[in-house]
Amino acid sequence: MESMKNLTSVDENINQELKTRINRYKSFGTHYQKAIRGPHASFRLRMLQEQHIQP
Repeated sequence: MESMKNLTSVDENINQELKTRINRYKSFGTHYQKAIRGPHASFRLRMLQEQHIQP
């Protein structure tokens, strides 16, 4: 029973971590979309996204 409880709390921690990362990434993304307006904008944004997807 104890091990199940521990697993649940670990799961909650992971979910919280993911939410935080996603929110940070969203605000980061909108900032960069506003900042980058040029011929290489989509390329740079894709580079940023690929960097972020890697753990």
